[in-house]
Formats: sequence, structure tokens, C-alpha cells
Amino acid sequence: MLDTAYKGMKQFQTASFTSEDAYSTGTTLVLVQNEGKANELSQFVRITAVSTRTAKMVIDQKEIEYRLTTYSISEALLYDFTGLSARRWYAGDTSVTILRETIVADTGKYYASTDLNENISIGQTTVYAKTIYTQLIPSAQSETPLIDVKASGEDSTLIAANSQTIAVSSNVTISPSQNYYVGSPIFPNSLSFSLFGTQISDKGGVITQGNGSTIKPDGTKIKMTDKPISEKEALNYLKAHMHRHKKTFNASLKNVRLSQVEYDLYADFVYQYGINAWTKSQMLTHLKKGSMCKRVNR
Repeated sequence: MLDTAYKGMKQFQTASFTSEDAYSTGTTLVLVQNEGKANELSQFVRITAVSTRTAKMVIDQKEIEYRLTTYSISEALLYDFTGLSARRWYAGDTSVTILRETIVADTGKYYASTDLNENISIGQTTVYAKTIYTQLIPSAQSETPLIDVKASGEDSTLIAANSQTIAVSSNVTISPSQNYYVGSPIFPNSLSFSLFGTQISDKGGVITQGNGSTIKPDGTKIKMTDKPISEKEALNYLKAHMHRHKKTFNASLKNVRLSQVEYDLYADFVYQYGINAWTKSQMLTHLKKGSMCKRVNR
């Protein structure tokens, strides 16, 4: 390394003989200063641009040509890296900073994290990172920043910009297997919608586990500190939950003719919103009255 490359710089220079080749763009280097000592410093950098020219200096009244190469790098230097003057390099002095070419592992993907620029609070939909690049060891050949990432993505992001209600209209096919995404995270206790004439609101931060269970088979509530459960356990939670309301649910549908698909749909409603919401719903009222057209059209 030629002279000193200071912290924050995104370029450094090297001196070499004219017969030596420069590193090419895309090469990953590691800069090591005071190697093997207590104050050792190192940083991986990726070359993004290379420029070379022939420089000259006079030593013992002789004109000496050497190659001066300027490297641009992907990320600013984290430390001051001390090099040599051109005269000291030519004299054979040893630099305290060593440049080494690294072998890049192309067999996998590497991920890293970075600190936030400011603290975040519950309900916040945007975070600001200090940098979209961070040190990877080993360094990858290329880095792809993950910016403006949405938690889900079918609709536009909904942000609580004021106290007014934000309304979104959409045509959705209602079935037990249908999912619908409304955009990025929604503030707890702020979502409501109408289904078959019944107004439904979210539970406002109730802890769930498995397939959305709020209560364990033994009747105790799910807690944030509970251990993860397996897929089989999640199914047992669901069965226990439905069995708890089975008699009341079946009794509410006495003398009502339903297909299996319809039965499953209403059972899913009970699982999601509770037996009390079902027994008070207009859906059940229409079913008991035999208002099939209302049930289909709404």
C-alpha cells in the first residue's frame, strides 16, 4: 500500500513494478495491519474500479518507472491503514499493512446484520439502518442491499397517518383455504371488516400459537414465553379447541342443511372468532330462516 489510507476513504493506492498486473474489478482483498500483534486491524474490501498510470521517481540520479494503481472499494475504510512511500517501497522496506487476495466461497449465500440508526417502537412500520452494507466474512463477490422491504405484498402499505379510517375495497373469494394480504403490518386493534353482514375486529395483540390457538388443550392461555410446538402439536391444539365448542356449534345448526364445504367454512369462523360471535351472527340467523339467497349474495 502506498502512503496512508485514512478511515472513511473509499480509495487507496499501491506501488508495483511495471511488469506486475493490477487486481481486477470484483476482486475481494483483505487489508491487514500489524498482523499477529495485539493491535492487529483487518478489513475485507471488494474492488469496484481500477485505474493505473506510470509514475516516475529519481533515485541516485536515475529515473525509475513504477506502476501507480488506484483502487476504488465498495465500503469506506474502517481504520487508518499505514503504507510506505514510493522510495521506501523501492528500497525494500516492509509495510505494516499487507494486502492479500481472498478466495470467495460461491457455494452459499451470506447474510449479516447492522445497527439501527435510531430506536424503534411498537407499531412503527419503517426502520432506518446505519448502512445497507456491512462486513461479511468471508466477503461475497457481490452485495445486494435489502431496502424498502415489505412484510407482505399484495396491496399498498397502510400507515396510520392520522385519526381517520383508511378504507380498502377488494373482491375476495371466501373459502377455508383463501388467504388475503392487506400490505405491511397493521396496528393492533385497528383492523375491522364485514363478513356476511357481521362486523369483525382484530383481537388487538392476543398471543396465538400453532394454527392461531389462544388456549392450550388443558385450558390455559398461550403466553409469549411458551416453547415452540410441532406441527402435530398444533393440530392437537386445533382439535381440542374445536371439540370444546362442538356440541354448541352442532346444536346451532340443527335442521339446517349444509354441504361439507359450508360446514367447514362456518366451523372455521367459530375457530377464528369464537362460539359467541357465531351464535350472535347474522349468518346463523339467515341459515335458520332458510334465507339461502341472502347467504349466497352477501
